[in-house]
Amino acid sequence: LVRSASFSRGGQLSFTDLGLPPTDHLQASFGFQTFQPSGILLDHQTWTRNLQVTLEDGYIELSTSDSGGPIFKSPQTYMDGLLHYVSVISDNSG
Repeated sequence: LVRSASFSRGGQLSFTDLGLPPTDHLQASFGFQTFQPSGILLDHQTWTRNLQVTLEDGYIELSTSDSGGPIFKSPQTYMDGLLHYVSVISDNSG
């Protein structure tokens, strides 16, 4: 399933009831550019899990409902107004 959207000056995209079977597998890739230091980049919820990619003080952080905190934090910041790309893959191995 591939979807594309573009936002300027804030915005949010939601998908509801896509008719897909429940699964814990996810592959999402997206680009973003911002001068804002913090915000939600991706919030994916399933029946059993929640996966969130956020920008915290310019750093990209990945967390799940199971983790209790970030399981990944980028080594550098990304609030420079340039276009950056993020890919997230979640499967049985993590």
